[in-house]
Amino acid sequence: EQCRFQYGTSSRQCKYGEVCRELWCLSKSNRCVTNSIPAAEGTLCQTGSIEKGWCYQGECVAFGTWPQSVDGGWGPWSMWGECSRTCGGGVSSSERHCDSPAPSGGGK
Repeated sequence: EQCRFQYGTSSRQCKYGEVCRELWCLSKSNRCVTNSIPAAEGTLCQTGSIEKGWCYQGECVAFGTWPQSVDGGWGPWSMWGECSRTCGGGVSSSERHCDSPAPSGGGK
């Protein structure tokens, strides 16, 4: 169905590559082409080690299993911003993000 939306009603998925990382579709010229985007979450998939699975966050996950959750970790602090006052009682701020690693698979 995803191929039909991208390449027309006669298009279908090619059995090429790992669909969860890059969806390949049969074009009108009868060639397998890609827009270099993964298949949608929940798309059926198969790999050398997984007979039946579904796409989840760019990976083929076997039916009956759930990907391992990864909790996020704090990245480094940014440089301090300029002070809001030149003399007494000002405020300066710094920030950091939860991206080392970013949470995935339901992690916090």
